[in-house]
Amino acid sequence: MIVEMIKYFNNYNNYRNTLIDIEKQSIEHITPNPAKEITLGNIKMNSWTKLLYCKNSSLKEFKEHYEEYFKTTISMILCGSKMLYVEFMESDINKNLLDLISNDSLITISTETEEDLPEIRFLITIS
Repeated sequence: MIVEMIKYFNNYNNYRNTLIDIEKQSIEHITPNPAKEITLGNIKMNSWTKLLYCKNSSLKEFKEHYEEYFKTTISMILCGSKMLYVEFMESDINKNLLDLISNDSLITISTETEEDLPEIRFLITIS
């Protein structure tokens, strides 16, 4: 199992699951189903893609960055169960992200059209 995980995380181009059946004394290679491809504006990406945001900015700058990147309107920004921004609720969108959430957090965003957007990892390197 560890070898399979290493192959997967190293993104081998011809990744296949290898199963050893001791009872039948055989080795089987199975190609897993590919991840769903999503299209956002002119961007095509794997649905398992995780994005990385490394800029120490305000929530407003974060929102504007991803609205421009995905060519969409963001209606909600979440970090776990914490609502950072919801368009119908009043919130201080000018606050710094580090004041709202901890470093190395996963952020989920939703759009008005409820498109599937990848999670964004917020990671600031503090020296």
